Amino acid sequence: MPGRKRFSFLEELKNNGWTVLDDVVESAAFLQLAHSIGAPSIGIHRYRIEHLSPTTANAAKAGTMSSQYGLGEFPLHTDTAHWPTPARYILLRSVGLSHSRSTIIASTKDLPFNPEQRHLIAQGTWLVSQVAQPFTCSVFFQPNEYAFRFDAACMRPYNSAAKRIHQHIIDTLKQSNYKEIKWSPGRVLIVDNWRMLHGRADSRETNEVRTLQRITIPWV
Repeated sequence: MPGRKRFSFLEELKNNGWTVLDDVVESAAFLQLAHSIGAPSIGIHRYRIEHLSPTTANAAKAGTMSSQYGLGEFPLHTDTAHWPTPARYILLRSVGLSHSRSTIIASTKDLPFNPEQRHLIAQGTWLVSQVAQPFTCSVFFQPNEYAFRFDAACMRPYNSAAKRIHQHIIDTLKQSNYKEIKWSPGRVLIVDNWRMLHGRADSRETNEVRTLQRITIPWV
């Protein structure tokens, strides 16, 4: 992280809900960066660093974004929405060659819900069923006032309020203003997963290979 002091990117993360760092050239430095924020979780393959690449719908695990959208763009969503409490921070690092498939991010506080819609969202209950222990959840969740969870790939509307507002949330996210993060080798994006949604932009190159490393930090 040449030229970037620890307090600088942590302040950006606190103030904006996201930050970008460049020249994180090694996995060890990426993991060290994560530890400066909190304790990384262990992924499904028992590693703290996971590797993500575009996957066809047929090859993807059921209930994931890839199972619905394949190699295409991903809508804005909360990472780890299938956890009882979603991860607090998500770190992504580009490895390998440069590519045109960027990541998009949007702040949940800027979503244009009116008071009636926010009331429906607050009253709504969603079911996360494609996990070992299915559970119900809400979009707004504790432990603080701005925590927001939504992923239509794994959350199904469960009560009447959720059924009334579910499609409107999807449509709102499609029309939301977002910032596009372009990737280059060694670039890291850190997002506050309770305040920000992220997605995957469409790519001009259908045969392009893209690999991102991901670290999740469940609680700080």
